[in-house]
Amino acid sequence: MTDIILVNIGIVSSSAYLLFIWFETNAIIEYAKLFRLGSFFYIKEYEESLEVAPDLPYSLFIIAHKDTFINRLLSCPFCLCTWMMVYFGFIFSFIYGVKIFSFIFLDWFAALFLYKFSSSYLSK
Repeated sequence: MTDIILVNIGIVSSSAYLLFIWFETNAIIEYAKLFRLGSFFYIKEYEESLEVAPDLPYSLFIIAHKDTFINRLLSCPFCLCTWMMVYFGFIFSFIYGVKIFSFIFLDWFAALFLYKFSSSYLSK
């Protein structure tokens, strides 16, 4: 039972970390430039839009640039967290079985709380 709890703590912390990286930093842009994936991530268009609106985060840019289901999913922290929980639960269910899904709603809430707390704490 303690291994399931530790795995759920890992899922919560890694999900909150990924949400923070995606919504609060420019790491995606920097790595896309480093690996020359600019055309896939619309880096040139994003940098042009930064001249007009310098505070525009990338997560809002992608929905303004191309309004598709995937882009709406990537620009919503609640939606992205939900699908990350499903993905992590699916991956870890191969190791621990379906009992890993027993805390999925608590994991979702805790990951969003940790993300919001860290983003408000670190932005000051």
